[in-house]
Amino acid sequence: KKPSGLSSFLSGGFGGVCLVFVGHPLDLIKVKLQTGGAYKGALDVTATTFRTEGVRGFYKGISAPLVGISPMFAVCFWGYDMGMKMVSSAKGYSSNGQLTILDKAVAGAISAFPTTVITAPVERIKCLLQIQDLKSSPGHTKEYSGMVNCAKKLFKTGGLGS
Repeated sequence: KKPSGLSSFLSGGFGGVCLVFVGHPLDLIKVKLQTGGAYKGALDVTATTFRTEGVRGFYKGISAPLVGISPMFAVCFWGYDMGMKMVSSAKGYSSNGQLTILDKAVAGAISAFPTTVITAPVERIKCLLQIQDLKSSPGHTKEYSGMVNCAKKLFKTGGLGS
């Protein structure tokens, strides 16, 4: 039996959740290094984050990826499935099993279009939430109280282009 678009969507969503929980701490370390904090390297970021914030510090800003990356992967898997069906139909194939590597690459490219609509804003919000502590001085309140607040402020100040 061929997998349905729904099963591709759900598989991608579950995979996205797993990716976020495993990869977010590494992404946080990368973002802290990229934003020019006073760190000597990745191990220093890891040690400092753990010492000052504990394990929870590695999951700062995780709400945006969970809300965005999980659907992004769901849409990506669904888009790939739909892309394979489109290519199969255009070539007159009776099943996706006849697709060549190039056909599958085209299906993958098709999946990028709906996926990108979700990816860009989620990444922007995630990075802003991850670095806001580096930008604020002691005693000052954070600029964003969370993912929704950050999205609202971005939209208010720059519209869809922010």
